[in-house]
Amino acid sequence: QTQLTDDRFGRPNRAFDFDGNNSGVYLPIGSGFNSSVDSLSVSLWAKVRDPLRGTLFEQGSEEDLGRDILAFADSNLTSKLGGAVFVKAISNMDVWRHYSITYEVTKGAAHRNFYVDGQLFGSDSNGTLEDSSLDFILGRDVQGNRPLEGSLDSVRIWRRALSSVQVAALYQIESVNPTP
Repeated sequence: QTQLTDDRFGRPNRAFDFDGNNSGVYLPIGSGFNSSVDSLSVSLWAKVRDPLRGTLFEQGSEEDLGRDILAFADSNLTSKLGGAVFVKAISNMDVWRHYSITYEVTKGAAHRNFYVDGQLFGSDSNGTLEDSSLDFILGRDVQGNRPLEGSLDSVRIWRRALSSVQVAALYQIESVNPTP
């Protein structure tokens, strides 16, 4: 079950908490984004209780083919946005951390940058793009195989690839508690 919980600053009912039992939040805006032609950036804060599995942000596609935009598997940050799989080990997921992905499509190829706490964590390019244009999902994948056990806060989506300077600035701005 998905419930409201304290955000990263301890303010009540401002973040989503996922119990790891296939609950999710559906965002009916993903159909306007096709990963084979559209650029995208996603930014969110997450506190993960089970680092072995969990989808932070997903886009559905054809039956049985979701696109994990940001997920975890066996203590690795993973992504299948655009087709190719990105996997890199990550630690300290049980505290609030800022995760961002920028995805820029130009001339039939895509470049992905992954950021953790405002710093570049990894990047890759892909020349074989796959269509995906169904709705976005927070906290689970389209098949229900990797439900998140943890919390999400301040999820933001852009229809363009943010620059590294913009991602770093976003992290700095969002790291400061807005209430005295």
